[in-house]
Amino acid sequence: MFLIFKKNHLLIFIKLIAFLFFIFLGGEIFAHHAGEGQNMTSSTRFIDPFTGKREKPSDYLLISQDFQKGTIDNSNLYTTTVFGEFNFAGGKYAANFSAPWTYYEQKDRSDASRYGKAFVGAKWNPLIDTGWPFFIILEGRLGFPSGGDTDKFAGGDYYSGIANLTLGATWKQFLFVLRGSGIFPLSKDHANLDTQSGLPYWAQSSTTQNTETHPEIQKITQWFAYITYFWSKDFSVFGGLLYRTPYVNVIGGGSLLEEDSETQKKFPKAFKEASLGFNYTLTKGTYLTIAGRLPLIRDPEIRLYDYAITTSISFELPEWRDSSKKSEKEVDEFESEEDLEKK
Repeated sequence: MFLIFKKNHLLIFIKLIAFLFFIFLGGEIFAHHAGEGQNMTSSTRFIDPFTGKREKPSDYLLISQDFQKGTIDNSNLYTTTVFGEFNFAGGKYAANFSAPWTYYEQKDRSDASRYGKAFVGAKWNPLIDTGWPFFIILEGRLGFPSGGDTDKFAGGDYYSGIANLTLGATWKQFLFVLRGSGIFPLSKDHANLDTQSGLPYWAQSSTTQNTETHPEIQKITQWFAYITYFWSKDFSVFGGLLYRTPYVNVIGGGSLLEEDSETQKKFPKAFKEASLGFNYTLTKGTYLTIAGRLPLIRDPEIRLYDYAITTSISFELPEWRDSSKKSEKEVDEFESEEDLEKK
């Protein structure tokens, strides 16, 4: 009964937070035209949402739901991602994986969904044994071809790599993190497409024309910084800034209004986004994270989306194992007491 009571309150709590985000950020919650019409998968923000992930190697599973409102494609995006990580050598190394699925809620055309690009990766925490109040994390990730049929897959039918360097420091009740990322292609895209419909907008080349069978894929540089304040052992708040270059580079197939030079001039060199959210301990080993994200470029003709909300629940595997063993022990002790009373 207690668990059912807590789950009901949790659902109400999540709905209330989401409602407050909608009120605060404004706008209708239905898809609409936000400017030029790009191809369907062009506005996917991240390979997988960051919210709820651990910086240091750990054992946990994460399920995240990312809602992106009013994208440049005239659609809302719902991206569900499963992420898992498992550490070795006492937390010095870790292996991880992720698999996304995206649903496109579209106005004046049928809704659609796509399987995204799956990734596997590895982390290294070289300063784990020093006891210092700061850390360095090196991470490499490999993205697999998502599939050649762009009616079923998004993210591009090519291999890609991600290199992350994360610097972090703790001070009193604060955590400071800075991450630099390089995202780059490892092969050509082999999707069956004429207008780069299988590529995210930030991976498309400005020199690519419709006639090219295998479009050239751009390299991406991305910086992300955030600060977390631990209000208590079960609750913390955080805020962050994202900086990515290029902002957008799509041309051909009517994707970027080639004839409108004035609109093209408005596009900045870099994409910038602010985020704000909180982490909350639901039960021992289970954590809820909710974050709101807002692009800082608000021009309706060129902004990639109005706002986004990411909700995730993570499960710490060691704590779940300990909790399970404790429950089994309590059951055994209870049964032993019952046996003694019967005797």
